[in-house]
Amino acid sequence: MNARRSRRPNKKVEEAERKKAQEAARLAKLEQERAEAERKKAEELARRQQEEAARLAEAERRKAEEAERLAAIERKKAEEAERKRVEEAARREREEAARLAEAERRKTEEAGRLAKAEQERLEAERKKAEELARKQQEEAARLAEAERKKAEEATRLAKLEQERVAAERAKAEELARRQQEEAAQLAEIERKKAEEAARLAALERDRAEQARRAEAERLARLEQERAEAERRRVAEEQAERQRRDEAERVAAEQRKAEEARLAAAAVEAERLKAEATAQAEQAARAEAAAKAEAAEREAVALRQRAEAERIARLEQDRLEAERKAVEIAAARKAADEAAAAEAARAEATRLAQEERAKADAEAAKQSQVVALAAIDPAAAATPAPPSAPVEPAFNTPELVRAAQAELKRIGCYGGSVSGRLTNSTERALGAYAKVKGKAEGEKAEGGKAAVTAALVDELKGQAGAVCVVEAPAPKAKTARLPAADDDEDVAPVRRRPTPAPAKPRPLPTVERAPRPAPAAPVRVVQPRPAPAAPAGGGRKPFVPMIGN
Repeated sequence: MNARRSRRPNKKVEEAERKKAQEAARLAKLEQERAEAERKKAEELARRQQEEAARLAEAERRKAEEAERLAAIERKKAEEAERKRVEEAARREREEAARLAEAERRKTEEAGRLAKAEQERLEAERKKAEELARKQQEEAARLAEAERKKAEEATRLAKLEQERVAAERAKAEELARRQQEEAAQLAEIERKKAEEAARLAALERDRAEQARRAEAERLARLEQERAEAERRRVAEEQAERQRRDEAERVAAEQRKAEEARLAAAAVEAERLKAEATAQAEQAARAEAAAKAEAAEREAVALRQRAEAERIARLEQDRLEAERKAVEIAAARKAADEAAAAEAARAEATRLAQEERAKADAEAAKQSQVVALAAIDPAAAATPAPPSAPVEPAFNTPELVRAAQAELKRIGCYGGSVSGRLTNSTERALGAYAKVKGKAEGEKAEGGKAAVTAALVDELKGQAGAVCVVEAPAPKAKTARLPAADDDEDVAPVRRRPTPAPAKPRPLPTVERAPRPAPAAPVRVVQPRPAPAAPAGGGRKPFVPMIGN
């Protein structure tokens, strides 16, 4: 019984223990389920946090990609704008080069045309001078032939008139008077020819002066247009260069700002609010930079405008100075050419007067012979003593002035046309002789160069430039252009001594003997020809009269 009683409490205890163990197991299971739920909850929270971080990282990556895409678009736009600008600048440069080449070609063609016209003019002048010289030679030969025939006719008449001296005296005097009139007519014709030549030379000089003045004005206008185009091109290049530098600076600043913005965005990726604030600050800074850049561009534009105006003023001053220099050079050239033409005209007048004086002397001589033959044929047959030769003058101011003008025309002389035989004039004569292959020209007393009328005529026959200023090529006949007239005084101009005109001896009177006695022979002394009349007139040569 006691055993049964002892077993019953044990069963209760065991039941209580079992229930307690079940409760503990249930609690443990609940704790395990709670821990599992906590673990799952923690895992879910961690997973959600990871997804949120990945989503934020993806958003940042997309934002960075969008920024890179926008930067690439901006770079492409900048490259496209730069390419278009470069192409436009290249097109403008090609157009400007083509325009300048066309202007240069026209200028070259114009210079060639002017050179050709000048050469044709010089050739025409040379031919005209040759034709004039040929005509003068033919006229001189014709006059000489006429004089010879007249002399022969006078001799024949003198022989025929031996038996009829008294009856034909009046006829001889009439013939002499006619010859004098004819000589006077010939002299008048020569004078008119000289005046016509002077008038034609003056007309030609006026025409050449007008053509040179018009050409100088046209060249000045062309030069001014070319300088204006060059100035505009330089200004455009400067402006384009400054715009390009400004664009590069702006692009560099934009790249720096973009890098700074991306760096700030990368650092503040986890703080969206701070990032928004930073973006707002960046926008404010960009706006401030844009304003500063606009102000800088405006200041640069003002500086460029001021610089362009200054360059334009300097260019205008330079063109004005060049125009004045061209006008001064043209005036000097016109004055030199006028002086040369005046010297040539004076020389032609002098030569015409000499020819006229010679013709008057010859006419007087022939009239004397005819008159004497009418009186005494034997005395007329007696040859007159030869007159002393008149040596030609040299180094006169007129000859030197004419030679200087011609040497300047053919490019051998660079001094002034002064009529003085300076050292530079002698060097110019030496240069001309060297070009022509002559050892040296004629020399006067003291070793000075001799400027004669023949030398002046030879210089006038040269067409175009003869001497060369630049350094001569090997084996080329060139001569150095003498420097500007050094104004060195030289020995005074000396003339070869001209024999003084002989005083005409009075012709002896014809003594009349008684009828049966023959008349005494009359000896007539032929007077020497009078010297050439000076320019501007003078007395006529002395004509001795035959008295009874």
